[in-house]
Amino acid sequence: MCKLITVSILFNMDRLSKLHFGLLTCFLVSAVFIFVTQECKKTTAMIETAEESGNELRVSKKQERKQREFDVRKMCDKICDRTMQTCFSTDITIFVYKNAEPKHMLFEQTFGKWKSKEEGFSSKRKQCPINEIDSSFETLTKQPKCAIVGNSGILLKSKCGNEINKHNYVMRANMAETEGFSDDVGNKTTLMMINVEMTTKIFNDTIFPDNSTVYESIMDNLRSLNDSILWFAKGLPHGSPFSKQLHDIAGYVKKKNLNTRFAFSYKTAGGLAKKRWKMEAYPSSGLIMLMAAETFCEEITLYGFYPYEKNPQGAPVLHHYYDPRLVNFSTPVHNFDNEHKFLQSLHKKGTIRLVIDPCES
Repeated sequence: MCKLITVSILFNMDRLSKLHFGLLTCFLVSAVFIFVTQECKKTTAMIETAEESGNELRVSKKQERKQREFDVRKMCDKICDRTMQTCFSTDITIFVYKNAEPKHMLFEQTFGKWKSKEEGFSSKRKQCPINEIDSSFETLTKQPKCAIVGNSGILLKSKCGNEINKHNYVMRANMAETEGFSDDVGNKTTLMMINVEMTTKIFNDTIFPDNSTVYESIMDNLRSLNDSILWFAKGLPHGSPFSKQLHDIAGYVKKKNLNTRFAFSYKTAGGLAKKRWKMEAYPSSGLIMLMAAETFCEEITLYGFYPYEKNPQGAPVLHHYYDPRLVNFSTPVHNFDNEHKFLQSLHKKGTIRLVIDPCES
């Protein structure tokens, strides 16, 4: 009897232990499941938070880049020299690199990395000194008398060289030669405007020369620009091939110890000049230079702007005074006849002085 009771108790205890073990296992599994579920929820929440933060950061950086890109135009109606004596509409401002190393010359019109040098620059202003926008740049300053020298053969035998040199500021275009022609065209150059074709030519003939005569000619031109400004007036968006060419040319000029500064426009000057002068055709380099000159020159005289194959006396006129070839003056890009008539109208109004006749008999 005692044996039966003992066996029965042992049997029931065994079943009871198994039941307890099963319950304990279920409890542990449930606890682990709850823990894992909670941790997954936490991890998911952390990931979502990180993604939101990342998105906010990306949006913030995008907004910051956008703000930087448009900061100058939004904050400044005009950009001035450091003395605040000469101010330009922001769009037509010429930015001159001031003693910058070529590796820091980006030649880009986006200005995406610009930041003001002072804390209070976040408020809109009518006029902004350029040194507070970016100390690596300067701009042009007010000049009493400016000469804009075109390349027409009408200058030959004009004896205008001495008169041109007497101007405070002399502007020329596309590396026009002065050596050998100084009696007629002068030899003073303060600002030399270059277009796309000339930029590529300088780049090819200096960085990758294949003709020693052409190379020396370009180098002579660059040497003649002592303390002058080489100004690229066309578009320079981010990634422009001309940015790279200008950067390499600047490095080469620095390597050769040539004292030439580099400049570019805030916006493409050709489009601005077309709008300014209400021209149907794309304006020539002369009208682009005139648009720039009227912002900082008190008196402007134009020489060498004559687009016809014969002078008023009927004698043949070279297209370019330095090129002896007689070529067709017409071009599908510019309307030189309309431009000349426009310049004559400005001359009659007294806005400019247009010189066609010889300066000395």
